Amino acid sequence: MTLLFSMLDYLGIEKERARVEWVSAAEGARFASVMNDFVDTITKLGENRKLRDLRCEK
Repeated sequence: MTLLFSMLDYLGIEKERARVEWVSAAEGARFASVMNDFVDTITKLGENRKLRDLRCEK
């Protein structure tokens, strides 16, 4: 995970765009809560400008 987060940093991807959570298969409600919270976080961050600069535009 340390390597992954350092690679994301190198690529210009905010650390808030990746998340590690341990959720049991029996914790359906917790999984839904974690996913909804993560979607809210990503939505608030908006578009990643660094990645937009790397994309090929037509």
